[in-house]
Amino acid sequence: MTILIVLYNNEKTILKTLNSIKKNNLGFKLNFVLIDNASKDKSLKLALNFFKKNFQDKKKRRLIVKKNDLNLGLAKALNQGLKIIDKNFKSKFLLILNPDVLLCETCVKNLYHCLKSSKKKAVSAKIYLADKTKLWFKGAKIDFIRFKTLHNNLNHCDYLPLCVVLFDYSIFKKMTFDKNFFLYYEDCDFFSRLKKQGTNFGVCDEAIAFHDESHSSLGQNKQYYLVYSALIFFEKHYPKAFKFYFWLGFYARFFYHKYFSKKPVVLKAFNDFYKFSKSA
Repeated sequence: MTILIVLYNNEKTILKTLNSIKKNNLGFKLNFVLIDNASKDKSLKLALNFFKKNFQDKKKRRLIVKKNDLNLGLAKALNQGLKIIDKNFKSKFLLILNPDVLLCETCVKNLYHCLKSSKKKAVSAKIYLADKTKLWFKGAKIDFIRFKTLHNNLNHCDYLPLCVVLFDYSIFKKMTFDKNFFLYYEDCDFFSRLKKQGTNFGVCDEAIAFHDESHSSLGQNKQYYLVYSALIFFEKHYPKAFKFYFWLGFYARFFYHKYFSKKPVVLKAFNDFYKFSKSA
């Protein structure tokens, strides 16, 4: 099994994440791939020191690090990781893990058994917020009418958030992540394409993880990419027969934000998406 982690200014959480991996007592070899997206803090240094102190047995664990000079975004960084895995490992399973997620001590083992005993090609844990009381993800629904995604206590699964997902690595032989998604909605896009292929995925209720969302990207960048990436996703996946509804909704929202909401970040996202759609 290979564990792929993309770092970007996660010095407050990365050691907690790595310690939670260490506490998962697994009976098989683990390989690690760390992609650092030009972090400006001590994320990578902390991670490397942790591996040096705790994962010294090269026969059981191997670490490969890729440090980017620029922040390439999540999708491109994940694709970098896939290329490294293809070249260096023969892993049957890939665990993509956020550097702000804590795993319960049986999480990976339960994900592994769930994947092995089912016809699914990808499984996610049931995810709570860091306070361990509020459920953050148990299912997800894509609402094409309101241009929204919903995830919480849903008995429905349109996609899995890439916080903690165990994959059968064979699916990456034909598919990678769409590089047009810098941040957000790369998971919705990936699993929507999987679903169209008839590939099964779902949630393992026995696997528990905790997402420290407070240390995720915040501020205007978050608002910008939530809007911009959502527009790319919904335009890409909106049913062709009803695509005019997408553009009707787009122009209605565009004029609302231009003349009423007065949110320059949101308006910039709309303008940038429009330019992107015309050049694509």
